[in-house]
Amino acid sequence: MRMDATTCLKSLLLAMQQYEVDRNTDSAAELVEQVAEVSSLKWEHLLSSGQPLPSDCVRGLVELTGNATTCPSVVAAILSLLAQLAFDDDRRKILDCNFDLTGNLASLVHRHGAAPADPLVLQSLQLLQKLTYNTRVSSSSSYIYKLVDFLVANIMRRNLR
Repeated sequence: MRMDATTCLKSLLLAMQQYEVDRNTDSAAELVEQVAEVSSLKWEHLLSSGQPLPSDCVRGLVELTGNATTCPSVVAAILSLLAQLAFDDDRRKILDCNFDLTGNLASLVHRHGAAPADPLVLQSLQLLQKLTYNTRVSSSSSYIYKLVDFLVANIMRRNLR
């Protein structure tokens, strides 16, 4: 039986809180399960509705992606959900402007930059491309320089092979 949107989002918030309190494999597995459940929701109007519950959920998920201590399987599940949410211009703008998703993704890429083939790096770069394609990105943002350094270093590394 599928839960309604409100119950599903409340369960996600609870799973995030439990994961924050005790970062163990059980709480990570529960959080991944709740993220999967939430990914089945219809987000057409949830994100732009101005309701606090969907916003709190997305804010918490974005913060978890930016946290260096978050389990990679949790980050991967969250990135999949966020990529699903970023399927039109309006939602991409909401994710970037209201939740600083671009900055968190750039930070994640920078943190895992030593292993550019890491699936999290690739997933983050794909989502960054989706968020920033054909949009203006402020060069004053601190993450832009780190992201450009990462990209140039990896392009140079491939050209030297």
